[in-house]
Amino acid sequence: MAVTPLGGTGLSYASSAFLAIILETLFYGLFVFMFIISTFVLFRKRTRSQTSLANVNLPLLSISSIMFIFGTVHLILDAYRAMESFVFYPEGAFAYLLATGTNTPLYISKNVIYHAQTFLGDIFMIYRLYKVWGGNGLICLPFVMCLLASIAAGAGALTTQTLRNQSQSIFSSALHDWPLAFLVMTLVINVGCTGLVAYRIFSVDRETKILNVGTLVPVAVVMLESGCLYTIATAIQLAMFMDNSGAYKIAQDTLVQLIGLIFCGIIASVGLGLSDATKNGVKSTKTSALVFGTRSSRIVTDSMADSTHPDSTIEQPDIEKGSS
Repeated sequence: MAVTPLGGTGLSYASSAFLAIILETLFYGLFVFMFIISTFVLFRKRTRSQTSLANVNLPLLSISSIMFIFGTVHLILDAYRAMESFVFYPEGAFAYLLATGTNTPLYISKNVIYHAQTFLGDIFMIYRLYKVWGGNGLICLPFVMCLLASIAAGAGALTTQTLRNQSQSIFSSALHDWPLAFLVMTLVINVGCTGLVAYRIFSVDRETKILNVGTLVPVAVVMLESGCLYTIATAIQLAMFMDNSGAYKIAQDTLVQLIGLIFCGIIASVGLGLSDATKNGVKSTKTSALVFGTRSSRIVTDSMADSTHPDSTIEQPDIEKGSS
């Protein structure tokens, strides 16, 4: 079995770097498309006379923009690194990593962006859980603790890899624990938040059916699909790391683009009504209240609590507006 300069078995560094840049470029292209669509969704109801951002959900727009910047910079750094190793370095990619190690500014910058992108994805998962559960901070407390632990583990992983000797494997016991803790905390946040969000939406769906105001199953499907995709990608990365696989680099570089793609995909699918399965049910603009915490999410809750008004209707929220 071939041994990579970073340690581990399986693919050589040259092979994993080559496959990583191909897959990352592919997912970045999808990310660009979805970012444009999600930005259009956030701005679509503004009229020409509106010159302010009052009707735009600034938190969502800010997060999606930062994620897009992170994804773009990460791809640029990877492309430059690939050019250096495959084209300009005389001895080739294998020797390039041996010579540069993991403590160069370029490699450190890549790792910082990867961790920052992951933190943003986890923060959005917790934020979405908080909004879907009607601002219940107690339900989010365990995941906030996991996020803090993840940030600490990420800082430890960055520090140890920066100080790593060139002859030391990233899978060695001295460097293994911090990345492992980081990946485990991220996986716990993904699985827990996705499960609780889906449970909450299905619970609300039963109440809306009783009140004959439609169904929320379509938006629950969107949440499950996006959450499961993120969870599966994180689980694959964790499995590769546990197996000391040289393909770990592929999963790590690809996940930077995938996180932003999933985030923008949620905005686009709910905002454009792709989750609307029925004509007479709750429209996707209404179900977005549960996803993004818009003002009418309270109206949904109030209409369920007040059984004396079975004919009450749900106000249509605007996905573009800020959260209440």
